[in-house]
Amino acid sequence: MLQSPASEGARGAARRRPGHRVTSRPRWTWNFRGSRLLWLLALVAGLAAGTFALRQARRTPALERVLLAGEPTRRIEARVTHPLADHHRPFRAEPSVVPRVPLKELAWLERHQEWRALVATYLIRAQYVQARARLPQEPSTPDDASDLAVVALQEKDFNEALRLLDVALDAAPRHPQALWNRALVLRELDLPFLAANAFDEVARLGEPGWSEEARAEALRLRQDIQARRLAWATLQANVRSPGGLTRLVSSSFSELPGTARVVFYKAVRSSPSRDAVLALLPIAQQLDALQGDASLEGYVRHVAQRDFRKRAPLARDYGLLLQDAHANPEELLKQALAAGEEDIAMGVMLDQGTIAQHPEVFAALIKNSDDPWVRMMGEGKLAMQEFSSGRAGRAGQVEAALVALHTGCDAQRFAYRCLDIAKSLTDLYIALDRLAEAQGLASRSLALARASGEWAFERTFLQELSNIAISRYESPLARAYLQESLERDPEQCVYVHQNLANLAMLDFDIPGERRHMELALQCGQPLTKLGAYLLAELARFGVSDWEVEQFHRTLDALRRSSSSSGTRVWLRFIEGQFELERDRDKGRHLLRQAIEEARRLPDTDLDARNTRAHGYSALILDAGRDVRAEGIEELLALVAEDRRIAVPMRCAVVVEDGHSRLLIVVRGAQGEVLTHFDGARTRSLGNGEGVIPAHQLEALRGCQQVEVLASPSALGSTRILPTEMAWSYRVGHTVHPPPGPEARRLIVHNVEPPRELGLPNLSVRTLRPGTPGVIELRGAQATLPRVLAEMEQATEIEIHAHGLSRPELFDAPFVALTRGSDGQYALTAARLRQHPLKRAPVVFLAACGTASRNPLSHKQAFGLPDAFIEAGASAVLAATVEVPDTVGLFFEAVGRRIRDGAPPAVALGAERAAWLKTRPQERWVGDVLIFE
Repeated sequence: MLQSPASEGARGAARRRPGHRVTSRPRWTWNFRGSRLLWLLALVAGLAAGTFALRQARRTPALERVLLAGEPTRRIEARVTHPLADHHRPFRAEPSVVPRVPLKELAWLERHQEWRALVATYLIRAQYVQARARLPQEPSTPDDASDLAVVALQEKDFNEALRLLDVALDAAPRHPQALWNRALVLRELDLPFLAANAFDEVARLGEPGWSEEARAEALRLRQDIQARRLAWATLQANVRSPGGLTRLVSSSFSELPGTARVVFYKAVRSSPSRDAVLALLPIAQQLDALQGDASLEGYVRHVAQRDFRKRAPLARDYGLLLQDAHANPEELLKQALAAGEEDIAMGVMLDQGTIAQHPEVFAALIKNSDDPWVRMMGEGKLAMQEFSSGRAGRAGQVEAALVALHTGCDAQRFAYRCLDIAKSLTDLYIALDRLAEAQGLASRSLALARASGEWAFERTFLQELSNIAISRYESPLARAYLQESLERDPEQCVYVHQNLANLAMLDFDIPGERRHMELALQCGQPLTKLGAYLLAELARFGVSDWEVEQFHRTLDALRRSSSSSGTRVWLRFIEGQFELERDRDKGRHLLRQAIEEARRLPDTDLDARNTRAHGYSALILDAGRDVRAEGIEELLALVAEDRRIAVPMRCAVVVEDGHSRLLIVVRGAQGEVLTHFDGARTRSLGNGEGVIPAHQLEALRGCQQVEVLASPSALGSTRILPTEMAWSYRVGHTVHPPPGPEARRLIVHNVEPPRELGLPNLSVRTLRPGTPGVIELRGAQATLPRVLAEMEQATEIEIHAHGLSRPELFDAPFVALTRGSDGQYALTAARLRQHPLKRAPVVFLAACGTASRNPLSHKQAFGLPDAFIEAGASAVLAATVEVPDTVGLFFEAVGRRIRDGAPPAVALGAERAAWLKTRPQERWVGDVLIFE
């Protein structure tokens, strides 16, 4: 929530989150976005003049003073685009007092229209807020993009920094400052391979000073990363070398005790004689000393007592298995179990990833072990298997088990095992769309992997971070994590190219998606569920016979390896999506079959939930792409079945957002049905402005109000319909307040948000104290438990507080309340869904951005408004943008109309029209949405 115009500058800057864009555009900025030709001409002219830039720059004493051109060192490591500020000098990392720019010097820059110098003046003094205020919101030139990226880098908005630098380098591939700044961003992200490559590009430019510094930095990065990779690879390679572990020096164990221990177990299992096992005893004792117990020595002595007439053939076969040279791993597992060689049986299941096929057997083996390392590993694997099986209600228990294991894990003794558990827990959080928790855990685990030298886990958590970035639609960041992963381990070819293909699809780059899928198929490794899904998506644009063969081969392999009912129905959906483009009737049948099978599975099964959501979307889009009069009712029935709401007989809009496909169905004021299908979209839905054609809008002109039934990814688009129309999102069944006592109005205001959020207190004027029927919670009273308790019996709820979007804290926008004695302060969608609202209240969220949407969410509605509706609210009013103090007056006026009997959507539309007539400058009222 914003303050009054007089105070917005100081107080708004204090609460602006990293990555926030200033919306003003300075008068001097060129805007070439509408004309690529002009940008190209400017670029050519700029490159032609670049050689003489320094010579041509105005070299006046005033300009040299403000740009600190005479200083022997530079004050920031990044490069700015003004030539006088960009000549090379060593970087001085120590903080120092920066001379302030006298006002008369700033005035001189303004008077002489030295705009680029003005930006550089602020950047080199690390005055980034002031620099951003002088730059455009979106770059108009490559120089703009590079300077904006410096600000984003300082704010640690790495995705935005990479995006801006991509913009600069797409227009000017040899832009020196952009190349240098990109290397800094990649190094700050701790992506040393990519950062070193980026510094190499700078070095190749041959700039005096800059090239030498870039070359030295690239060398330093490579030396560090290669040393860590060599230490890990040397140890890991010994699992494929008979007796290799015994040749390693003890220092290797102290550097990589976790990987050494994993290799050690494999070495014992594959040792074909008693003497070969006992030769490993000194290594067992060294590893035990590092861990602080004697479990490995006990393991060696136990195995040495086994009957090697029976064990030796199994050990040799296990050695072949480690070299991918065993023909029948399942038979080896049966033989090991029959012979009582439990450690070999466990090794087969772990190495082949077949725990899911034998969970009871694996659980029994874990129970019989007295090795804390093995028990910790096994319990983690079994917990994730429980979740992957799709059993109802298991997510909470699985999380509790993994959290307990991770919390109790001693990283000094068991770093490898702690990382393995953290990986499972991160996977769980990503699957549950709890991305903030996943991000924090993955980042901490990546740091632990680096500190403990566990090279493979570094790659693992880079990939986890890429998954999180993809889920947040942070394409540049996700792409960087994936490319670094491939540089580290070329064997990750399939994984990386599948995910790069997924990013290309999300960016509407179909040729790029196809190119990466072709590379994935050429890797010689099986595709995953994601690969099969992407091939099915590409089928809409045509597939070759070879791709058809690869798709069915992938599907068959996935079905053979899957033990989960949810996975099987998801694979049936993928097959239906693929066949829809080749044999429409067969595709529809398969999609219907997948939906029906998914319905029989619990809602806690994520694959089943995805199947229902994506399956209905595919059927609706297919029905709408060439709908005829006789198919209208079938189409509307599909929509009603999916949304679980009957489509109103008139004054309704259906929006089905299928990313590159969009279906709009309108039922007009007279009940007429008009459809519009766009099957080749090249941009996201955005705010929805202009997506409904004029003839469909015209059919709605006679409606008092319009109900919009939107797919989850379209919820929250603010301009689906014109602001002069009264309309609302319909996201649930009609709710009528139960009969009861008098109206009970809850007003939450003047909260005291936690200091660490950097938010000012909001002072809001409300009704006179003691107004009948009004409950006010303010200041220390406005804690999360108290607010939730009072909302339960409220008939109207009004919340004046800061609305925040902090992905590092919570996955969806939340409202910051006063911190309670339990430390909690965030009113989130997850908390709301746990607290039923018993009197169907109308909710006014006078907080910034609480109606923001997730454009990639196809599984369920997203955010606070949807959560309020699920909890029992009859209507929710919220904004997708920052709102000023006057939002309280606006919502009060809307509330009066509702209390006087107007339907909420009509009340909002009427008040919005009246507001814009008297206050046309307050366009934010057009971004207030209503959910019913």
